[in-house]
Amino acid sequence: MYPTANRFNVPRLPTVVLQNLMENFNPIEFVRIDSTWTFKAYRKTREKEFDVQGSRCFGDAIVPVSFQDDYEIISFWEDPYSGLNTVYFHLSSLFNCPTDSIELYRTIPIDTSFSAIDYVSSRQSKIRILTIAANPLTAEAVIRILSKIRSVEELNIYSEVTNVPEKFVIPFEAQSTRIFSASWITFDHLNSMRNCVSIELWESNLTNEDIQKFIDNWKQGLYPNLQWLNVKSSKFTENFSINGLETLEVTINQKFVKREMFNLEAIIHDAVQIHRNDGVIGLIRYYKGHNILHLLV
Repeated sequence: MYPTANRFNVPRLPTVVLQNLMENFNPIEFVRIDSTWTFKAYRKTREKEFDVQGSRCFGDAIVPVSFQDDYEIISFWEDPYSGLNTVYFHLSSLFNCPTDSIELYRTIPIDTSFSAIDYVSSRQSKIRILTIAANPLTAEAVIRILSKIRSVEELNIYSEVTNVPEKFVIPFEAQSTRIFSASWITFDHLNSMRNCVSIELWESNLTNEDIQKFIDNWKQGLYPNLQWLNVKSSKFTENFSINGLETLEVTINQKFVKREMFNLEAIIHDAVQIHRNDGVIGLIRYYKGHNILHLLV
């Protein structure tokens, strides 16, 4: 969980916050906190691996800490996961700053993740980046997370989602949607991603017919923001084709096009042109043998 990356000016902080900082940090630390710091929580048994330089107060907890040269503060806890939440809750409340992104990894207990989501959603309704990588995760848990907080720039779901009901409706409002283990994604889900700039679906079960319907809708301008589509599906066939196109691969004057977006490189090789009804030109390519379709606009 990361507070917003914008640098804050310590001398201009409210009096109560300054008083709290001065009580918990020495003068040198107080000056250095004006820069970007990283806070880490380790298990208490690892104290002997570091130069412990006293203790600090995070909320109601007083714990040993070690200051690293690269602007890291390591705190030591019986339970590092709940400890990290305590540090996060304390700093976020102290500086009254919004949370920029949340990454829920598979090593973090799901209850700790829910606690963080509940805290963030009590202070704000949206977040820039939300990454869900707990594995596996039930559909009910995914709904619980996404109903609490809305990601506006990136939604990354790396978890294997289990117990998916027949009609599983979740909001896809982020500019970038990236889903691994996307076997639960249906055409209705894909059809709801109309505000997306980038869509990546790996290990899906979408069919040739699903993609044809998607392309028909794209041609009608129903995905006005879309710049990149990357779909891998076990259901794509060798004779996959798109209506109106003789082929989905250029074999003469081959070239590739690359574009950077959302911290990734969108690359398409030997693609053919495809046109929206309003004249916008895209590049489309189907990679036989790999069951992957790319569309770059």
